[in-house]
Amino acid sequence: MCCKNCQGRDTFEAMNLTLSIPDGLAATLKVQGRDLARSAFEALVAQGFREWQLSRAEVQDVLGLSWHETEAFLARYGCDRHYTEDDLAQDRQTLTELFGR
Repeated sequence: MCCKNCQGRDTFEAMNLTLSIPDGLAATLKVQGRDLARSAFEALVAQGFREWQLSRAEVQDVLGLSWHETEAFLARYGCDRHYTEDDLAQDRQTLTELFGR
């Protein structure tokens, strides 16, 4: 499954979105060698992750990235991990149960 929005399908239907940006900005970004459509898509996915609308696994699936590539993507976009102090406490408890101490 790609993500929760795909409702259990292995593939998803794409929505086309038209984005109007100033010509100067488009020219600047093109000069930097960016694929504008991919850049906009990645920014949208990153924002979805930041707002807890997408999980890390969903980001990985929808962008078609490996685990390491997804970690690099999230770091590049300055996304905080969805890992709370409660998660840390639970992980520590699990490790103590498994390995003692």
